[in-house]
Amino acid sequence: MGVVLNAISTYPASDAPEDVAAAERHFQFHNEIYFGPMFAGRYGNQFIEAYGDKLRMQPGDLAIAHQPLDWWGFNYYYPSTVINDPKSDAAFPATIPVPSTTSNVRTDIGWEIKAEGLPHLLRQVYDRYDLPPCYITENGACYNTEVGPDGEVDDQARLSYLIDHIGAVADAIEIGIPVKGYFAWSLMDNYEWAEGYKMRFSIVHVDYHTQVRTLKKSGAWFGQLSADQAAQSQTVAAE
Repeated sequence: MGVVLNAISTYPASDAPEDVAAAERHFQFHNEIYFGPMFAGRYGNQFIEAYGDKLRMQPGDLAIAHQPLDWWGFNYYYPSTVINDPKSDAAFPATIPVPSTTSNVRTDIGWEIKAEGLPHLLRQVYDRYDLPPCYITENGACYNTEVGPDGEVDDQARLSYLIDHIGAVADAIEIGIPVKGYFAWSLMDNYEWAEGYKMRFSIVHVDYHTQVRTLKKSGAWFGQLSADQAAQSQTVAAE
């Protein structure tokens, strides 16, 4: 039994104390409200001060939420960097989002790209909570590359994204994070929430009119990577 969380990889925009404090509030507001009750049996103090009277908690609620799990899943697409909102009437967490990178490169849905945000979040939460092993349950990029005249889908941008982020998963494992698996989002183009069919995240292109499926360049690479790793695992097991 496990749970999947859309956790936010959080950075302060600077080392200034007010931005560092803002990033901590941002973490509590977006991450601690899930990780805290489930994995520590508590909420963050600042969150409780801001919203505790609205939670309507009953005696025993946190004990019910704080149950042992076999694993947890992390969905990661982009990071979040914040500065302090100085307005006296700013609602908690009183933060202002700013760019996380100096690059103006974005995916087709407009999201920033920062692969190192993945191990950054994992280090944050494993330093704070007693967590079970982790699976990367979603990770991917939106690029609306269509089938070319040659019948191929040359989505090199997505391939580069996957290479960088799978490398970041390896970095997380290298520092001792117990990552047990990785799932790319998604296998086939599908209905993407409020974006409908406008945004494509998959490694297999779907023609929505004919339902024809075309393996993308990223899909061919991902398949070969999976096959290579499976063969290597079998070799190690045989030895």
